[in-house]
Amino acid sequence: MKLGYNNLPLLHIYTLGEFLLLSYFFKSLLEKPVFFKTSFWYFIIGGSFLIIINSLFFQSIFGFNTFAKTFVQVTIIGYAILYFYNLVENQLFSLALSKSLRLINSAILVYYSGSLFIFMCSNVYLENMQIYVPFWAFNAVLNFLFQLLILLGLWKVFFKKTTL
Repeated sequence: MKLGYNNLPLLHIYTLGEFLLLSYFFKSLLEKPVFFKTSFWYFIIGGSFLIIINSLFFQSIFGFNTFAKTFVQVTIIGYAILYFYNLVENQLFSLALSKSLRLINSAILVYYSGSLFIFMCSNVYLENMQIYVPFWAFNAVLNFLFQLLILLGLWKVFFKKTTL
């Protein structure tokens, strides 16, 4: 941005990748509801189609993709809530892996819930820069917390204490 280039087209690509990767991640974790497993690929194809159509026809690739980003964030929040529901219903994983997955899921839920309204209203914020800066500072704090919790969750899985 400081070089004068608009990097918002990358956000459109990132949004699609975020939707696909996190959907696949949650598909591997969720067992219930049953219709989630059976209609997963239809939902992924339909959601991807909507994201691409939004970028091509409705919102310029040089502006925020508020519609697609909102759809993806609401979907991921739904996945995270479904995971907690599944966690209560059945324990599929070992205790250590389950703790790490809960930590990662909590990070996803906190970040996406907190940043939902920031991205949803980002085109409005661009018109008034005094309002814009504190919201993005809050998003940066949420993103740092998100990255830290994911790192901690992964650390617990891959670097276990060994005893002799």
